[in-house]
Amino acid sequence: MPETIKKRILVGHFTPPKDDQNSGDRRLLEILRLLLKMGHEVSYLTTRAVDEARYADNLLDMGIPVFVPDNGQDHPAGNAELICGWRAGDPMELSGFLRDARFDFVLTYYFYVALELVPIIRRFSPSDTPIWCDSVDVHYLREMREAAFKDDPKFLADAQEKKGLELEAYQLVDGVITVTEEDRRHLQEALPGCPVQVVPNVHDLVPSVPPWGDRRDLLFVGSFNHRPNIDAVFWFVEEILPLIHQRNPEMLFTVVGGPVPDAIANLASGHVRILGYVPDLDPLLKSHRVSVAPLRFGAGMKGKIGQALEEGIPVVTTRVGAEGMLGPDDEAVLSVAGDPTEFANQVLRVHEDRDLWDRYSRNGQAFIERNYSSRVVHTILERFISSAVTWR
Repeated sequence: MPETIKKRILVGHFTPPKDDQNSGDRRLLEILRLLLKMGHEVSYLTTRAVDEARYADNLLDMGIPVFVPDNGQDHPAGNAELICGWRAGDPMELSGFLRDARFDFVLTYYFYVALELVPIIRRFSPSDTPIWCDSVDVHYLREMREAAFKDDPKFLADAQEKKGLELEAYQLVDGVITVTEEDRRHLQEALPGCPVQVVPNVHDLVPSVPPWGDRRDLLFVGSFNHRPNIDAVFWFVEEILPLIHQRNPEMLFTVVGGPVPDAIANLASGHVRILGYVPDLDPLLKSHRVSVAPLRFGAGMKGKIGQALEEGIPVVTTRVGAEGMLGPDDEAVLSVAGDPTEFANQVLRVHEDRDLWDRYSRNGQAFIERNYSSRVVHTILERFISSAVTWR
């Protein structure tokens, strides 16, 4: 492979990546690290004022300058003196920045960020600057699946409106990044001829995995800003966990993620722990025996599943949860279940069978190393940047 040529790259998102709060932002932070490792100069532009300085500080500590809207408010404490501002709503404040920097490549994160930033960047950046949008997941696909699942005409109408906006954004850019082949196929059907590149989640293995005998119980991790996660926890607590308790009355279910809506908080009981946001997941990932991802609708790649596999924790999930990850030859990586009875049976089987647990644990880590390690994604990203950027 030819040596990477150092380029000036601008990444636009509505906030610095909150990598401990959702998998999409965790993926973005890993992508930024890989871009720096390749030797590129990376700048970061947000569309909102920074509300938590530590996330901007993470980027600044990596050597990535952060540009945020100057909306007349004081910036949070931290390295705020290194955060330069542009005035939101007045693109002339951005003009000099874009013209002087002469970025070689622009990546907008999420389609609604593209809708806001691309017209401004097109106006002031060199005309041949390639701009791509990272979809993270195909939003309208996820919402249309939810509408079909709930058989709700209002949800369907909202999803159709979202589809129009999302496809409009993708037509503003030179190409779209998806996180799975499945999402790429859907986009290419909707926008024939649109260049689409798959850049998956990035997961690296933990150095040691506590054994089966040092673990117990079940873990769910997921942000409740994401409706599929709310549905998943309700479904598990109301329909699956009672079946598990018929055979193992002591089984505990731990739920991690925020912000916790009242309806989820009300599920707490002697057998259901609702922890909310947890800044350090490591103790939970090392003490629980099985990770569950009972997703009934969604799109993209499920970060909670990759995170569990990198930790050597077997996962029981649904076809929706496994979508975009497993190929035809990837056996004994995920335990995939359909209805509540099957899901409960799979959970109990993996939880109680030490040999089966060991096999899933080993196979899951090997699968992650083969497909989603930073080494693998580094190669994917390097080839993509080389082909997407117009060298001047």
